[in-house]
Amino acid sequence: MQYKILLAVLSCLPLARGAFGSSERGLKALLFWAVDSANRTQQLVKKNIAYARKLGGRDCCDVVLAHYEGTPDDWGKEWYASEVTSTIQKPGYKFKFLKDAFREEQWQQKYEFVWALDSDIDFTNANLVQLFQLARSSGSLIVGPTFSGEQAWKIYDPQLLRLGDDVSISKAKAIMRHEADAQAERQRINILGKPDPRCMMRHTDFVEMT
Repeated sequence: MQYKILLAVLSCLPLARGAFGSSERGLKALLFWAVDSANRTQQLVKKNIAYARKLGGRDCCDVVLAHYEGTPDDWGKEWYASEVTSTIQKPGYKFKFLKDAFREEQWQQKYEFVWALDSDIDFTNANLVQLFQLARSSGSLIVGPTFSGEQAWKIYDPQLLRLGDDVSISKAKAIMRHEADAQAERQRINILGKPDPRCMMRHTDFVEMT
């Protein structure tokens, strides 16, 4: 499944400006993917990179690909030499790779944002200039994901929001199972995650990182 995204995980380095916007310092965004060599992965990541450079300019971004399966040669040597700044190749997972790649002093001097992306995310319908402007204005060091489009892939029964803490999990399941409208309710996005047209962002004390 491919997700159209409005905002994916962005780490904003302090006191920096530049990616997808004018700046005296001219800092870039670092786009970071953990990837295999499947055709669909290659096609989507390459499409995203081309789109980012189209909106932000050729020098908007550096790209790091962490290969947990396959090799850089699978992606085409000419494309790789032109588009990829740095490579990691070993078993692992996204944020472990990101931790291994991080170079604090060097990255703070070069990058305004570090954007750790899932390889199945498609951001080519997102306004990246607005995205980065919103990330800047939030003042947050970490900005978490919001997805646009059909939400049926992630559903919660709103009945759960009406249950007290003293209700057991089994009883909660029974309530949901026997309610006549449970099926319809389960097709609705959780009210906690439903976009609010009055808001540009929401603050939270946790962000998923896997």
